[in-house]
Amino acid sequence: MKHSLFSSKKGLEIAITTLIVLIISILVLGLSLTLLWKVYGGATQVQATIERSTEAQIESLLAGGKDLVVVPLNIKEVKKGEFAIFGLGIRYIGTEASQDFYVTTSFDGAYDLNGKDSLGIPIDEEQWLGGFQKEGPYNIKNNKNQLLPIQVRASATKPGLYVFNVCVTTEELDSCIVENTEIYDKIRQITVRVK
Repeated sequence: MKHSLFSSKKGLEIAITTLIVLIISILVLGLSLTLLWKVYGGATQVQATIERSTEAQIESLLAGGKDLVVVPLNIKEVKKGEFAIFGLGIRYIGTEASQDFYVTTSFDGAYDLNGKDSLGIPIDEEQWLGGFQKEGPYNIKNNKNQLLPIQVRASATKPGLYVFNVCVTTEELDSCIVENTEIYDKIRQITVRVK
């Protein structure tokens, strides 16, 4: 009888130990996933908003100018790892009641802080642009405007000027380059000055 009670206690100890290890493992996994989400996932989910003064400038430029696409403040200075948010305005003037538009942002080049010499370094567009690399469709009614944020994260390894092309099109593009014939209005450029 003693032998069976002893083995019963051992079995209970093993079961309890296994249960405790399982609970601790689940907690560690949960905390790890939470940390990863905050560090990596949260960066692409940041709600980008345009400043009110920039919104007013965009509305004014679209109302009074001949441009169909505007980026009033196209140079922003940030530190490594910080975000720069640019405001983009689109005005649709056409024959249809409304039109779908896509916004594609692509890396154009990296230059020294004087803007003269190329840094000659490739960048990872996904790190810099996240979900803002390809956006849309945005349905804009005829004779109406749409204001959109473009968020860029300064993921630079070197200080410099990092230039991006912004294309507004009626069809989805893989990248924004001068050779694209589907561009609505013309290519706009935004520059992130990384100190």
